[in-house]
Amino acid sequence: MLTVNVTLLLAVIVVWRLRRRTEARSRFDEKLTVVIVLALGVLIAPTPAGQGILNVLGQLARRRHPGQPVSPRTRMDRTAPAGGHCGARVGGVGQ
Repeated sequence: MLTVNVTLLLAVIVVWRLRRRTEARSRFDEKLTVVIVLALGVLIAPTPAGQGILNVLGQLARRRHPGQPVSPRTRMDRTAPAGGHCGARVGGVGQ
């Protein structure tokens, strides 16, 4: 029961901190918010709610990128024009 209370408290703190304007935050404030969010994630992860979030995100990722991951090189080869180059000059600028 204590974990749920700490988790709820951290969630309220995160929402409260994120409501502030970006310009009003210092770097320390932003770093502290990141640490609090990480702690919140660690507390939520083993709970049924955390597992549900993980499952939903996993399904979204599978739906968005089905099959095997594609390497960046393969992705570039698929989108290259028929001539085999992307129109960039070879040999540097001005040649």
